[in-house]
Amino acid sequence: MFSFVAPYRISCHIRSSFSKLGLEDKEVLIRDRIFTSTRHPHQLYSSSAPTRIIVRPARTVNMMSDLPDNLPHSLSIQEPRAADTPFNNKAADVILRTSDKVDFYVYKAILSLASPVFESMFSLPQPASASDASLGDGPTASHPVIDVSEDSRTMDSVLHFCYPVRRPSMTKLVDVGPVLLAAFKYEMNVVLAVARIALEQCIDQDTLGAFALALRCELYDVCSKAAKQFAQHPFLSLDSKELDHIKADRYRQLLKYHDSFARDSNFVVPPEAWSNRCENVLLDFS
Repeated sequence: MFSFVAPYRISCHIRSSFSKLGLEDKEVLIRDRIFTSTRHPHQLYSSSAPTRIIVRPARTVNMMSDLPDNLPHSLSIQEPRAADTPFNNKAADVILRTSDKVDFYVYKAILSLASPVFESMFSLPQPASASDASLGDGPTASHPVIDVSEDSRTMDSVLHFCYPVRRPSMTKLVDVGPVLLAAFKYEMNVVLAVARIALEQCIDQDTLGAFALALRCELYDVCSKAAKQFAQHPFLSLDSKELDHIKADRYRQLLKYHDSFARDSNFVVPPEAWSNRCENVLLDFS
């Protein structure tokens, strides 16, 4: 438990005409004179207003126990909440808890079919059972909880592609990117195939962003399409925040491709050349 002690509390008892002042005037006078004391301590108050300064040690304040009960919602601890339909069915046997504290009630069988990563995870011994007293009596007491790094919006889209429900539409790179990265991370080939098509459709929208995302997910044919589109634009006319997530040597190779394409529009680089396993393919062309 953390605590702090304020070094001193200064109480100013101002006599004479001070008592006749209004509340706001008193606050202004005290603030003005305390400010003066920090610059000229020997001139704390003028002789025209005799005062007496009482300095007392302040009480110790416990930063946790002294907090009010009605804290703003933004300062309180966020409690997990259930996701929207169909991922709020308590009949499911596992919970995926996202980074923004949303619980997705899902079935191990469906996740195992969609992702070999989850299949391997579920094959391991489970840490607790429904009868374990440590699970408590809350709504998640009978469900194992798996924390994932994705937020609820991303996980909702990913799971919609895994379940036999209506699939969401992804037309912007800001929506495609997180789903694509999650599908690649969990090796969800069905989701990856859908996200890949959506990524190709976003090349005109954000050419460098599509290139960077394709590179991170090892979609090298999409890299080639995006690189060719990039080469048709002036060198510094395009930018994307997704470039922050790729290595400098990959971006350098993209620039070299841009330079070569500018000199010969028939210049072609095979898709596998963008792979980290073929570093010299692009570095050697001129």
